[in-house]
Amino acid sequence: NNELFRMALKKRGLEIREQDGDGNCLFRAISLQVYGDPNMHGDVRKQCMDHMEHDQEHFSQFVTGEPFLQYVARTRQDGVHGNNPEIQACSELFNRPIEVFTPENGSSPLNIFHAEYKNGDVPIRLSYHDGNHYNAVIDPLMPTAGLGLGLPGLKPGLADKMQMAKAVAESDAAADQMELQQVMKTSEDDEIQRAIKESKLSAEHKNSNAALSLSDMDATYFELEQAALERSLQSYSQNENEKKQRASTSSSSSSSSSYCTTSNKSNSSSSSSFLKHQIKQGGDHKAPAVASAAAASLSSTNNHQAASINVREEYPSSVQELVMNGFTLSAVIRAYDLVGDNFDDMLSILLS
Repeated sequence: NNELFRMALKKRGLEIREQDGDGNCLFRAISLQVYGDPNMHGDVRKQCMDHMEHDQEHFSQFVTGEPFLQYVARTRQDGVHGNNPEIQACSELFNRPIEVFTPENGSSPLNIFHAEYKNGDVPIRLSYHDGNHYNAVIDPLMPTAGLGLGLPGLKPGLADKMQMAKAVAESDAAADQMELQQVMKTSEDDEIQRAIKESKLSAEHKNSNAALSLSDMDATYFELEQAALERSLQSYSQNENEKKQRASTSSSSSSSSSYCTTSNKSNSSSSSSFLKHQIKQGGDHKAPAVASAAAASLSSTNNHQAASINVREEYPSSVQELVMNGFTLSAVIRAYDLVGDNFDDMLSILLS
């Protein structure tokens, strides 16, 4: 039965709030809907009985079977049950209609106290059980605390709405602040990326200019080296032509002097052996003189041999490359004549 009663109230959007069954249940149920706290039932009881005592003529008609003042004095006591006279007094006291629901009557109120009040305030709602207990019946979506207390400008639910509006405003402000920070961060990142891009472009431009400058310098050095090589080769070719002409002049007598040449080679060899022996026997104090004599003898022999060298009009790239690397043309030619067209061997001789 009680479950069906609850379901019927729920269809109207109402819910039962159970109250302690300690004799104060009526005042607890009213206190919950006036003060928002059932534990203020003592204040509600005192105000209710004071109101009844001050208007004895009016409220005495609701009390039967007991002297009115005696009834008021007894009902002032904590734990004494209240009933219809107290409901009527609280309705007048708080200037709000009071609706009483019962399981037998379902979602329609059995009784409405102060029904003539048409101020638009939400009524105080009670449920009555087993003839001796009251509970509070509330609309959870319609707060009523404060109604009937005479607070100026009080509007039910206004505090909740103000808190909600404040929370929404703070949330919007926080969202705006976050959006602003995000925009600023994005702008800062874009600025950094732009600066990096400009720096890269500037570096590439500088590197390009430097590369062009180096390229121009390399081309200039190469042209200078080629010109120097060409002059060196021309000079060498001229010298060789002169030697060739001198060698041609003396070639007519080369056959008749072959014996002399052989004899000179033999003498040169003997002289070389003799010089070596003298260097070995003469000691350190004779070495310079002997060395000079040996050098003169070898120089004479070499000059004679140089005259018989086949003059070459052109030399391979290894000769040109060594000349370009700073070696004199005459030294390179000598190395070439000794080891042939072998760059590494020629370089070893030039560096020794």
